[in-house]
Order: sequence, then structure tokens, then C-alpha cells
Amino acid sequence: MNFIISTITDFYQCCSIAVKAVSYEFEEIYKIGYDEYFDSIYPTNDIYNLIDKCENHIDYILNIHNSIYYKILSIDKYKGFFVLGPISTNKANAPIPYRTLEC
Repeated sequence: MNFIISTITDFYQCCSIAVKAVSYEFEEIYKIGYDEYFDSIYPTNDIYNLIDKCENHIDYILNIHNSIYYKILSIDKYKGFFVLGPISTNKANAPIPYRTLEC
């Protein structure tokens, strides 16, 4: 658990992109960079449906709307996954961090 918290904390401090670690049972392990607004736009159902349909490895970019994306990466299908975002490819979507999808 400490490794997961350390990893996402380091990621957030380097990239300033909100990130969550979520268990396979879809319970939040840890999050950083989220505020009330980011929590309100978090696509819980979309992410749940994606995770539910995936096999062992997850590396997926989820387009929510208006150039807003989340990147979902598995830690291990049976341990959990990271949700990076929101990320925007449109600078006009402040306060969502602007990044290219290749970043």
C-alpha cells in the first residue's frame, strides 16, 4: 500500500495531474489532486464499466466529453488500477490540466 501511495504522490508532484488508485473491488485506495469539482465530474460509471469488461491488463484512454480524458492503467487486474485525470487537450477547459495525450 505504501508503494502505491508513494507512486501516485510522486506522479502528482511531477505532473500536476490528479490521480486515484482504485482496488479491483472498485474501492478508492488513495487519491491526490482531486477537489470538489474534479470529484463531481469523475466518470464513475464509465470507468466501472470499462474495468468490468477488461481482461488482465488495462491501458486505456477514456474520452468523456469536450476534450476531457482519463487514462486508466492497471496495477494488476486483481490488485487494482490507476485513474489519471481529468486531462484536457483544450487549454480552454481550465482548471483541468492541459496535456497532450502522448504525455
